[in-house]
Amino acid sequence: IVLFRFARDGVKKLFDDTRYFEQNEKHINQRKNPLKRIEKEDFASLSLHQVKFKYANSNKFSLVDINLEIKKGQSIGIIGASGSGKTTLVDLILGLLKPKKGRILFNGKSLEDNLDHWWENVAYLPQETFMLNSTIRKNISLSANSDASDSGLIETALSKANLEGVIK
Repeated sequence: IVLFRFARDGVKKLFDDTRYFEQNEKHINQRKNPLKRIEKEDFASLSLHQVKFKYANSNKFSLVDINLEIKKGQSIGIIGASGSGKTTLVDLILGLLKPKKGRILFNGKSLEDNLDHWWENVAYLPQETFMLNSTIRKNISLSANSDASDSGLIETALSKANLEGVIK
């Protein structure tokens, strides 16, 4: 029961995302310009310019005048005290929230106008872990029906996460 309570928010988010994509699958598949994967050479920069954000139920801005540029090849860390806006900043970068003021640009183009393309190519690994009480294979595939056909993808995931040695 504790595991279910712990995972409830994550499962709800997955359910909501799945429902969104199911409801919009026809629209997504009928686009005039199908999405293409962002290749390493296609990524130039992600930048935030004078970004401000305030939640609907708050009178106070969570983030004020955020300016940030991430260039190709750079890695960044986002640190700060609890409640300082780290998760809000990440949610803005992911396009899950929209700034109240300011602009977020990907390769010089509005992120808001290119969310479908962005979401096809971005991933977020939260600090909190979500583990199924099951096999490593099922935790990687997030599928109750993972089988031998998933082996190549699972091996690739383990390799990219540098976990091959741990698993062996």
